[in-house]
Amino acid sequence: MQVIAGSARGVPLRVPPGLRVRPTSGRVRTSLFSILGDSVVGARVADLFAGSGALGIEALSRGAAFCCFVENARPALAALRENLAKTRLADKAEVLACDAFAAASQLAACGPFGLVLLDPPYRLVRGGGDPFIALLDRLAAGTALAPGALVIVQHDTATPLPQTIGRLAVSDQRTYGDTTLTFLE
Repeated sequence: MQVIAGSARGVPLRVPPGLRVRPTSGRVRTSLFSILGDSVVGARVADLFAGSGALGIEALSRGAAFCCFVENARPALAALRENLAKTRLADKAEVLACDAFAAASQLAACGPFGLVLLDPPYRLVRGGGDPFIALLDRLAAGTALAPGALVIVQHDTATPLPQTIGRLAVSDQRTYGDTTLTFLE
């Protein structure tokens, strides 16, 4: 896996070891950032359930002003920090080593964010996904989102999200095999 475009194009990214890690495929990342286009330039971004940091690093490489990464797994944090150093993007980033469900107040202190990327473990969204939906509802109700913010959730195609969550409403959905990107505004 490597950075697809921008200032860090071609830099290989370390993926933390283990079967619980499911990095976003190059195809999905390419499609996502093609959809976002120049709206990433200058944006303040939050990458929740960051893992290796591939989504947030891609945003920084393409001109985002800042990215706050939220991750709590130690192997993923080590890979994320190494990837930020290798891409020379660490000066535009903050890493919160905590659970995404507990990060709401810390995110508000780092925000507001115009773009929020969430790639939770698919098991969190399955079966009603009540804790995950509650997280989105907290984001929508809090001060971490800038006016007009875009929230993008990557999830299993077999598990759709509700059309509205708090103040957020689905504005678009794109499916790539068993992966769906849901855009909420």
